[in-house]
Amino acid sequence: MNLYEKIIDDLCQFPNRIKKVKLGLHGEPLLNLLLPKMIVYLKSRNITDTIELFTNGYLLNQYPQLTKAGLNRINISIEGLDSKQYKEITGAKVYMSRLINNIKELYKYRGKCKIYIKTITQDKERFFNMFGNICDEIFVENIVPQWSGIGDPELPKVGMYGQPIKEWKEVCPFPFMYLHYNWNGSVSPCTLDWQREVIIGDANKESAVEIWNGDKIRKLREMMLQGRRREIPFCDKCFAPMVCCEENLDNLIKK
Repeated sequence: MNLYEKIIDDLCQFPNRIKKVKLGLHGEPLLNLLLPKMIVYLKSRNITDTIELFTNGYLLNQYPQLTKAGLNRINISIEGLDSKQYKEITGAKVYMSRLINNIKELYKYRGKCKIYIKTITQDKERFFNMFGNICDEIFVENIVPQWSGIGDPELPKVGMYGQPIKEWKEVCPFPFMYLHYNWNGSVSPCTLDWQREVIIGDANKESAVEIWNGDKIRKLREMMLQGRRREIPFCDKCFAPMVCCEENLDNLIKK
């Protein structure tokens, strides 16, 4: 918690407000018993208008106070439409009645918090019938090869959100948009770096402003702008800039 509070305090040093703070990176945030306290602290520092959470939704019944704590948006990933599908896709035993009841209760007492539910199922009509009345936004994403290190797949013609994909992007937008804090304080330029191969800073020793303006991320950005993304280990095999990111900076390289 001390490290978390330091990170939030560091974010106050930027001259402008942070556009969004997302809680949850490489794990299930509802497993963290300090989560409500973390949201309250973040809200008290008044550094952003949007506090967002990514979750599988299964433990929502343990945290009815999340929306009161100041959460603005909850993204819930649905991995199957019944217990059998969940077992096949995730390897986990999930009781659908419990999951759906959790979301119903959350939706009932959500206040100003927006509930977004997404899935990858192709049974769209069933999905919409099950969840359409207990959320504010709902979407079916395409399955795409976004993770680095999954082999050498072909670049699909359509991205995660249905956007057309034309070609490889030399510039990944993520290092120009985000700071991703890992559990131990190391900082990545990208949410997809599960292995923490591309580290640009350490929150235990550096402030957010120092990391954002630091040599490591500057070198990374420069290589992108020089058309050298294929020379960066991990980034060289990543399709995420094309398949799950609509921003395109390739035409803005000179600027």
